[in-house]
Amino acid sequence: MVINRLKFLCFLITILILTSCTNSKLRTSIVPAYQLQDVKYFPVTSYITYIKKGNRGEINDEISEQSEKLTEAILKSNALLYKVTGRIDYKFTDDKFIANDAIWSLIEEVEFKNRITSIELPATLRLMMNENNTRFAMAILVDGFVRKKGNYTGQVLLSIGVGILTFGYIIPPLPPKSNSTLRIIILDAERNEIAFYRRNVREDKSPLDPRVIEKQFNKIFKGYFY
Repeated sequence: MVINRLKFLCFLITILILTSCTNSKLRTSIVPAYQLQDVKYFPVTSYITYIKKGNRGEINDEISEQSEKLTEAILKSNALLYKVTGRIDYKFTDDKFIANDAIWSLIEEVEFKNRITSIELPATLRLMMNENNTRFAMAILVDGFVRKKGNYTGQVLLSIGVGILTFGYIIPPLPPKSNSTLRIIILDAERNEIAFYRRNVREDKSPLDPRVIEKQFNKIFKGYFY
């Protein structure tokens, strides 16, 4: 079953409101990072919203695909540092949607419960990992938004206009220009548990900027791999 993107997007927005533009708490299992020497990764999944008018937008498949390619390229360029040795191969076309659904659900459970302990891995993900002969697998999820050129200027002018009309009594806060949220989770099939989880949120930064994504990778893995 394909995940209900709108429902999960509402959940993500709630999380973003409650968190600052920093790392979430580093969560790891009892397995030390040095034991992760052969980590496969699931293809990157991105849900990027494109705002054309006002502050409402829609998930854009083309922009999301750009984000997926960019993020995967950065991961592969740092494969040695992040212990990555290859990608999880899907046997069937539907496996991509099944894996995405299971990964998002797992992330949702971790963030709702605010822990990784006592959370078992979905059977579908363990099966895919076993089929790819790997104990450890990394899943990378990107979400956020970007604006159409000129959209943010319009929001600034709107805020100024309201301030002038109300003689400064009401000045609407400026919305963020963009947002990039990177979530990384590492699964341990042998122990049937989550080995690592961390999230990094960057307000006013684009998920299509390679410098932003690389910095998010570094912040997420700092204190774990290095």
